[in-house]
Amino acid sequence: DILDERTIFSNESLTFKEYDVQYDNQFERKKQYLEFSNHSVTIIAVTSDDRFLLIRQERFGLDGFVWEFPAGAIEEGETPEEAAFRELLEETGTKGKISSLGMFNAFAGVCNLKSYVFVATDLTHNLAWQKLEDYEEIIVDFKTKEEIFQLINDGKIADSYLLSSLMMYLSKFE
Repeated sequence: DILDERTIFSNESLTFKEYDVQYDNQFERKKQYLEFSNHSVTIIAVTSDDRFLLIRQERFGLDGFVWEFPAGAIEEGETPEEAAFRELLEETGTKGKISSLGMFNAFAGVCNLKSYVFVATDLTHNLAWQKLEDYEEIIVDFKTKEEIFQLINDGKIADSYLLSSLMMYLSKFE
């Protein structure tokens, strides 16, 4: 049972709350939780010769560039599928046929954020279509499954969205 609830911080994107919770065994505990306004999409774009589109972009909190699948927030009034098409185009200059793969909870123990995963096929790629924000620097690359596995084994890919989405993809298509 929730005994008390406090908002620690809130803006247009998220609310950080703290709860006083009592469990069935009468144990009481404080729990912190992030509530995001918008959920996200992750896109696994696969070429006709089975290469995966990856991006490298700077992640402030990690102090460097990170390998990821294209991803982003679902904007107000947008369906997850529309967001997937938009994010793929904006981040990579790539269009394709979008199909749903599923959904995962990004950090189930600490927030409500869900990521809807899509597969993009029949790709058309043109960097002139890329529409980055002023602060974004995104490098687009295509890797084979074996190259991705090597990057994971070398500790060069550790992004939870990429790892979760790739596992969903492999469990369905391998």
